[in-house]
Amino acid sequence: MKRSKRKIAYFIIATLITILTAFADGILTYTATPDLQWEANPIVAILGFGWTTLILTNVVIVSFLIVCYYYSFVLYERPIAKQRNFFEYVSLLFYNRPDEFICSLYKPPSRLKVVIGEYGCAIAFGFNLGRLSLVIDWLIIICNNLYPWMPGGTKGHWFNEFTSRFGLSPIMRCIYITIITFYTVMYYRLYREYKMKHVKRKDGYV
Repeated sequence: MKRSKRKIAYFIIATLITILTAFADGILTYTATPDLQWEANPIVAILGFGWTTLILTNVVIVSFLIVCYYYSFVLYERPIAKQRNFFEYVSLLFYNRPDEFICSLYKPPSRLKVVIGEYGCAIAFGFNLGRLSLVIDWLIIICNNLYPWMPGGTKGHWFNEFTSRFGLSPIMRCIYITIITFYTVMYYRLYREYKMKHVKRKDGYV
C-alpha cells in the first residue's frame, strides 16, 4: 500500500509539472511574441499554423504524456529476468536475449508494456527539463525587452544569437536536453532496480 501511494504521488507530481511547464511556455510565448514571429516550433515556423493549432497540439501531447505517466508510474511492474550483469539485465528486459544492450540506445523494446513502462518515466524528466529550457529562454527574451540596457538592446535575440553559434537554437537545446535526460534517467532507474533486486548471492543470481 505504501509503495502504491508513492507511485501515485510520482504520477501526480509528473503530471502537474508537465501541465505547469506547458502552461508557462504558452503564456510566455504569448507575452514575448503574440504574433508568433519568434516561435521556433516547426508547426508554426515551417508549416505556418497559428495559435489554435499550436494549443491543440500541446493539449494532445500533454494528454498522451499523462496516459504514459500513469501506466509507467502506477500500473507498470518490471518483469524479472535472470542475468549475470547489468548489461544482460537491460538486454533481457528489453529484447528477451542477453546480447542486445547496445540496441537499447536506438531500438525500442520488443514488448509494448516495457516501452511505455520504461520510457514513460524517462520522458517525464526529459520532456519537462527540455520544455523548462524553452521557458527560461522566453524569460530571458522578455527580460531583455523590459530592460533595454541588457546586451542586444530591445530585440531580445542576444541569448539565441550566442547559443546559435554552437548550433543550439531553442528547439535544438530542448531536443538535446530531452534526449540526454531521457537516457540518463532510464539507465539510472534500471541500474538502481538491478542493484536492489538482482544481486549476486552465494548460490547464484536472482
